[in-house]
Amino acid sequence: VFRIFYAVSKKRLKLRNNISMQKTKILLGNAIFTLQMMSFLWYEDYGMKGWESYSAFWVALRTVNFDVLVVYLSSAYFWISFSLWLTFSTTVGLGITGLLVHFKKSVPTIFKFALTKALEFIAGVGFIPAVSFSVIGLSHSVTKRVDISEYTTFDFELKEYHGLLLAVNLVLVLGLYTCFHTFTSEMRHSLAGQDLTAVCTSKYRVREGLLVVGISGSKLLLLEERPYLHLNLVAVVALYMAVQYLQNLPYYSFFTNCVRCAGFLVLGLEALVFVVSYWQDNAFLTVLLTCFVVPLCLVPLKSLFEHRYSSIEASIQSKFHKAESLETFELYIRKYLINNPVEQRSELIRVFGRCFDKATFRHKKKLYVWETNLCLYAFKNERLARLKVWKCIGKESDLETEYQEFCCRQAFGKKTFEDLEYIKYLWKLSKVTERDNALCHQLINFWSELTSSHPKIQVLRNLSKSIDKLIRKIQKTAEKLIEQNKSNPDVCNIYGSFLNDILFDNEKALRLTRLAELISSYNSANNKYSSKLKFFDKDNGLLLISADPENLGVVIYANTKAANILETSVDTMLGSDFKSLIPPPYESFHNQVLERFLLYSEQPKLRFPENFAILNHKGYLVEITMYSKAISLESYPILSFLFREMNSEREVAIVSETGIINSHSENFATKLGYDTDIQGLSISSMFPDFESILDPNKAHFLKVNGKRLAIISKEVPVGSSKMKFVWVISEKEEVKALSKIDVLESVDMNLRKPDSSLDRP
Repeated sequence: VFRIFYAVSKKRLKLRNNISMQKTKILLGNAIFTLQMMSFLWYEDYGMKGWESYSAFWVALRTVNFDVLVVYLSSAYFWISFSLWLTFSTTVGLGITGLLVHFKKSVPTIFKFALTKALEFIAGVGFIPAVSFSVIGLSHSVTKRVDISEYTTFDFELKEYHGLLLAVNLVLVLGLYTCFHTFTSEMRHSLAGQDLTAVCTSKYRVREGLLVVGISGSKLLLLEERPYLHLNLVAVVALYMAVQYLQNLPYYSFFTNCVRCAGFLVLGLEALVFVVSYWQDNAFLTVLLTCFVVPLCLVPLKSLFEHRYSSIEASIQSKFHKAESLETFELYIRKYLINNPVEQRSELIRVFGRCFDKATFRHKKKLYVWETNLCLYAFKNERLARLKVWKCIGKESDLETEYQEFCCRQAFGKKTFEDLEYIKYLWKLSKVTERDNALCHQLINFWSELTSSHPKIQVLRNLSKSIDKLIRKIQKTAEKLIEQNKSNPDVCNIYGSFLNDILFDNEKALRLTRLAELISSYNSANNKYSSKLKFFDKDNGLLLISADPENLGVVIYANTKAANILETSVDTMLGSDFKSLIPPPYESFHNQVLERFLLYSEQPKLRFPENFAILNHKGYLVEITMYSKAISLESYPILSFLFREMNSEREVAIVSETGIINSHSENFATKLGYDTDIQGLSISSMFPDFESILDPNKAHFLKVNGKRLAIISKEVPVGSSKMKFVWVISEKEEVKALSKIDVLESVDMNLRKPDSSLDRP
């Protein structure tokens, strides 16, 4: 259903920028709606004094309802036929559109245009006439009354099957009305300046539809016998709706809220006018009060809305998370979501984060949809939006929120990301491998059956069909992968082996093998002069980490190079916890850091330094240069860690603020002349002048076993904390360079010192 209305809705294709035309359309549509609703106040014989002189106006007013006009000009049979044909053909049209969308066929433009216009008519000016006639016709077909006072020229006898058709028609009209307003309402704050019908919720339009059905039934049941009750009911409901528009401001546009409120206010006041006139038994009062009192009551409406808007003004630092409902929160923050000034974008994300901590908001999907829209359309950051939308999964929602989430996902895909494309490539490559393994099993079963003592023809036939199907799938997937991923030789090698061993196509297999060699040669030459880590470079280690709350931190993919750097196997790494690679004592709260990042992140990049150190399988530090980002695949977040081992000639250790060695690389202790592991020891017990060693502004030199070493330290920021790294450098050239720098700095400092003898007289 979502895909059907997404395909039909013209608002997805082109935004309406002509504000004047939009205002005219809104005014005209609201005027017609109000007049159609006022026709429910009319009754042929009110019994008021002088009613005959003024009833002609209300009779003429009822022609705004197309059912009355058509019955008057043509016949009741024509209106029944037209109403049923329009409703059923629109429903069938939506079904055809659904089939075309399902089978990924394009919907003809003229067909989409006609279907859109039919939906707009049914859910717009044609809704009240269709509902009114269906309710009246259904009632009279049940009571078998021939004369229908609501239509002065009714010339058609309603049978029982007519009532059944009209009942079905009423249900379909209500369904189409609800779907149209729910699935075409723009709920993106970024569209507030372009689309005056953009709205924070469509529930008020749906309520209006139910209100029309209720008032239509009330008129039929109460107006003749108890006009007071019907008129008071209409007045109360209409004024309640007017107050709701004033209080909750469902539309982003000031103009639209004001116009919709005015329509219901006029309806409610007119109902009170009829009550007063009926009570005073004077039909002239209907004209007098309508012409003078009702317009006067509309005069202060604009001022009321201005006061309402001013009453919700709040600064971005306000405690929005203390709002009692999502609607209140949205009202407070609406102007910032619409205007989203650059300097306040980070603060907006923090405001949403504080609201996620609120128990009553935490499970509301609409809050996450608003944040996703903010990142996607206001910040223009699709990667961050992809990261935000996954939080919608499993949250409480209604139909319109589900559709808005669907629209967010449909907007993705226009921009490519290297890590996302590589993850998709790995997933498709795994499909090829799985099918290749399945094919091998099927071939084994085929030859086992064929060489058995009593082979069965039917079993062989079924196996051959299955083998043929798998071969075709492998060919299709592999050829598509080769076409879309021309930077990776793996799929060429796999498919070439498949062609050579299974299909015996040696010539094509040889071409693919040479292509794989050419790609590998090109990648090696290209990566040799590039400092950027790349996903298709086999010299880089790659880990993919699940960021799903149920499997947070679980390694879901590791390549061979990553396993070699960490001195373990790929099978051992898969399913392990990523925090086991984080040096102590930071591993204890690493998962909490990831959770906070996914919930409150303002940027999709994790705040890890490019030069970092992780633990290998033995528990020793391995210094790496790293590239890490978060991405969402099929709505689930994944953290990608691409890394390469750094200079193996130097050793590294992480030292606490008090000088305790938390962890170190495998040869760190050996370089310093220790035969045992020194993790947990204090650096002050090893070096009396440890304070100078931990000074990040200078290098410290010493000799161990006749070899000159350099020790340098530095504080590396990791998120909101800092880690102190200490390096032991043994390579002669590096030690010599550091020593030269140290000498130059000493000379520079001596030159800067003032000579005290020059100050003496």
